[in-house]
Amino acid sequence: MVPIRIALADDHPIYRAGLRTALESEPDFNVVGEAGDFSQLLTLVEQLNPDVLLLDVMLGEENSLHFLDLLHEIGPQMQVIILTAFADKDILLSAIRAGIQGFVIKEAGRVEIATAIRCVYQNKAYLDPRVTKMVIKLINSLITSRDLEKAAGDEKQLQKSHTLTKREREIFCLVRRGLKNKEIATRLNISTHTVHNHLINIYRKLGVSHRRQLTLASIDQND
Repeated sequence: MVPIRIALADDHPIYRAGLRTALESEPDFNVVGEAGDFSQLLTLVEQLNPDVLLLDVMLGEENSLHFLDLLHEIGPQMQVIILTAFADKDILLSAIRAGIQGFVIKEAGRVEIATAIRCVYQNKAYLDPRVTKMVIKLINSLITSRDLEKAAGDEKQLQKSHTLTKREREIFCLVRRGLKNKEIATRLNISTHTVHNHLINIYRKLGVSHRRQLTLASIDQND
């Protein structure tokens, strides 16, 4: 039996160590790496390409949900399970919109987390049972709020676009033209890791979480 290759990303070393110990007791699991910040995480995913990533919703001061699209581009076959300490409806809604494969509250035990890992590894979705009622309410509210939130997001993008650096604008324009990260790196004579880092900044400044949203965003080219 080929073990499921798992990576852990959490900025709390004690929780990460305990989780690793718990998971390594499962015969079909192999924890291949850990990350405590986004720089480590990008390198880990790029070099090890794990099957499943357990990702804390907040990694340091960064919201992990903003960078799921970037992580999936680096590791396209990787399944992501979001870990969070709170069953917060805003976090859950953002996670669902970002296209996560699994959502687990940190108080979950080893058996439940193991079940979630095996589930997403088989290309199925896993949702923590503690948030199912919340999901029903969110689905009802999402239908009516989606258009309003999109309009607010577009306005936010325009307000923040002037903060992009010259290099970030170059990368933004190449993304809009459909180029992938490796193609952008070749075009600009920089490394793919540098492109990844610039995209993190662009995502943050424009308030987007998906590459598709980035291709639809607009900036003032005269700034």
